[in-house]
Amino acid sequence: MSVIDRLQQRRGRFLVVLGLPALALSLAVTTVSGLLPVIVAAQAGPLVAGALVAIEGVFALIVPLVVGPLSDRTGRRLPYLAGAGAVAAAALVVIGLSGPLLLIAVAVAVFYVAYFAFVTPYYALFPDLVGKKTRGRSQGSLGTWREIGLGVGFVAGPTLLALWRPAPFVLAATVILVITPLFGAVVARRLRASGNGRPERRAPSEHSAVRRLLAEHRAIRWFVVANALWELALAALRAFVVLFLTVGLGRPESFASLVLGIVVVAALIAAPLAGWLGDRFGQRRVLVGTLWVYGIGLLLPAVSASPYVLPLVFAGALAAVTVMTLPYALLMDLLPQGDHGSAAAVYGFSRGVGLLAGPLLAGLAIVTLEPVFASSDGYAAIFPVASLAVLASIPLLRRSGAIGRDDTQAPSAATT
Repeated sequence: MSVIDRLQQRRGRFLVVLGLPALALSLAVTTVSGLLPVIVAAQAGPLVAGALVAIEGVFALIVPLVVGPLSDRTGRRLPYLAGAGAVAAAALVVIGLSGPLLLIAVAVAVFYVAYFAFVTPYYALFPDLVGKKTRGRSQGSLGTWREIGLGVGFVAGPTLLALWRPAPFVLAATVILVITPLFGAVVARRLRASGNGRPERRAPSEHSAVRRLLAEHRAIRWFVVANALWELALAALRAFVVLFLTVGLGRPESFASLVLGIVVVAALIAAPLAGWLGDRFGQRRVLVGTLWVYGIGLLLPAVSASPYVLPLVFAGALAAVTVMTLPYALLMDLLPQGDHGSAAAVYGFSRGVGLLAGPLLAGLAIVTLEPVFASSDGYAAIFPVASLAVLASIPLLRRSGAIGRDDTQAPSAATT
């Protein structure tokens, strides 16, 4: 094996490890959002359970804006991951023990604070450690692990819950506690081997680092709006697609499980493929083409309930996962040196906007357009909402003309 082959193999292994925390994060948030309504329903009913799950979007708007710039100023990332991982694991165990409703609500709030305190510096590590040529593949690795965590949460969660109520929450907590120190050790060793010292800390400025980043970089502003629209579409679908299948189409839950299984399989294929295509042909080019397919394809379920549309779910899932995988790789091309934490904060904030707006707009559309989509009790209205959001993002993405520019600067691999 040549030296180049060995270096590529080593780089590939590191990208696999770099995406590993996404497994723990995805499993944890899937467990909370999917099983919390089950354990709360007996005490408070579905409305309170839904409100507890919905506060994810609120904390997504707040926590990244605090933690991201702070990790830039301190010049460190890994301590945030270690602390937030421990707190998130403890909160998961408390949620699973199912004590008084107030205690569960506090634990859920603590979990989401810790979750976003982990996610933000974790995302900031990618531009710290990954060069331009492998940014797409790094996000492909993250996406693959994320979908594995999603699949484990969907499949194992209900089964474990039936055996012992705290079991799925303890499993998610254990995975966080195992992966976080393993990830930290590998990253720290790589940084020591690189011979780079810690970067110079950024001094606090008169204006917010996030505000300055948006004010000085037009391309990032347009990208952030586009990303909020992508998250809006995904959040709208995630909130109501099962009800569309079971209530709107009158299909059994086994049919919904089949469709979700197809989506998970497609996601496991699409995430690494999207990363490779983005590195090979350019993130922007691949994403723009996928958005057209995704946006137009979302209209099909709204106009036809035919079972022949089902195979198109696979193609739609491929497009959706591509849109989930490539955006942060695109954003990394825009980042100025030293602002990686602030950029991750902006990215997290835009996701929070979508997480809040998507279900609200989709719910409003279901109620308002029920006469138009009477055959599905109004639930088919979610697809035009998602489609419009996706298609509206395309001109915004084009306006962020700096996306895809050649960036020959080496990443700052010293920020830990």
